[in-house]
Amino acid sequence: MRRPDTAESKQLAAEMRRLSRVPKSEAEVRQRLEKKGLDVDTVGGIVDELIRAGFIDDARLAKSFARSRLEKGMGPGRIRRELGERGIPESTIDSALENAELDFDPTEVLRDTVAKRLRTRGEPTTARELKNLCDFLVRRGFDPEAVRAELDGYFQAIMQRGG
Repeated sequence: MRRPDTAESKQLAAEMRRLSRVPKSEAEVRQRLEKKGLDVDTVGGIVDELIRAGFIDDARLAKSFARSRLEKGMGPGRIRRELGERGIPESTIDSALENAELDFDPTEVLRDTVAKRLRTRGEPTTARELKNLCDFLVRRGFDPEAVRAELDGYFQAIMQRGG
């Protein structure tokens, strides 16, 4: 292992402080360091040291992120997209979602999210309101078919009223 120079040591210490406050993925840290104009070898050395020291752990980050988002009523699709945007590998995302779904049933999360939305906005009484609710849930990352199944009773009631 090569001995880091003074500038690299300072950068490493700065990243350790930053990551102790807000966890970031390996890709996010690499991108940040590259934007600072550091050469590839220096970036690689800093990132390797951060991984060895436990400051970067994509699996831990993804698992925590997935659980947090499910607790906030986000669906698996949105969680997958957000983790992908953070540079987390697909296999790590799959594993994080599988682990999170052991504690949180996506169908229950969908039901809870619908119930919360209905408490704040009221039940949909027109096709437009139902479409807005469906769109909201799909943007939250829930499967469109699951949303449709969950809201089918409202759809049937609106169709019977002719609205």
